[in-house]
Amino acid sequence: EAAETQFENFQMLKARLRWKLPNKKNPPYMGLLASNPEPGWVKDMFVVPEQLGEPAVGHTFIRALPTDNAHLPESYVKMLADTNSPGWVKRYLEGSWDVFEGQVWPEYDFNIHAINEFKIPQGWKKFRAIDHGQVHPTACLWFTVDPDGNLFVYREYYKSGVVSEHCKTINQMSGIERYTATYLPPECWGKTREKEGKLWSINDEYWEHKITCIKANNDVLTGINRVGEYFKVRDERIHPLTGEKGSPSLFIFKSCKNLLLEIPEYGWKDQRGEEKAKEAPKKIKDDAVDALRYGEMSRPSP
Repeated sequence: EAAETQFENFQMLKARLRWKLPNKKNPPYMGLLASNPEPGWVKDMFVVPEQLGEPAVGHTFIRALPTDNAHLPESYVKMLADTNSPGWVKRYLEGSWDVFEGQVWPEYDFNIHAINEFKIPQGWKKFRAIDHGQVHPTACLWFTVDPDGNLFVYREYYKSGVVSEHCKTINQMSGIERYTATYLPPECWGKTREKEGKLWSINDEYWEHKITCIKANNDVLTGINRVGEYFKVRDERIHPLTGEKGSPSLFIFKSCKNLLLEIPEYGWKDQRGEEKAKEAPKKIKDDAVDALRYGEMSRPSP
């Protein structure tokens, strides 16, 4: 079970693939790993790069499902499906690497919500949402809405640094596009800095660099629910790309790699043993998903 060993052990084993034959030639080297879908280094090294179309050089992910085994009893898969939770079934029978206990958005499925890029039609409304970071990266997401209310995240900026650098790159990436709004969390309006003898805020910095923002709705639990509603596949909804029935209302371009990495790893805090603890997500790798919440909260429920 590869996921139960340390990444350092795997790296050390790779360093042992060096034997030379008596004829002074190197044989074809190969290391074979087997693992259940678990969060961690196996997913990061093999599965995610394959999903994004950028597999690591010399590494291949081969999806293997119980249904591939012709020697299992006929009732085996059905018995497991009938006696386990939907999350367990999705993980161990369907081979999903995006499901774990305590996941904030179990509705998310890379194969459904991550799509290839396309040219945004003229007339579709566009807006941006920024999660500003001091120590953590600053994340900016670009959104567009089609005539049926489907929401597309079509571009991302994700980097640590100072505000002037963020603004310069965001402006360059935006080009001549026009936006209905740019959302920034309310705490960025706090005048906690000083510039030329005046109290100054993060929002003032963005404004000075020609990025005019309005306050985002930062109600965390409401925002999480809103995103989940957009991820949910509704049987009666027409898919905007295939024209078939059964579709979510939110799609993300595969080029938004940091957002696609954060979404399936976004989890709830473990609050066992804490009386009257408020339900809250973990504050780990949440920069892009926070920007996603801000953008979603500017939209009505689907």
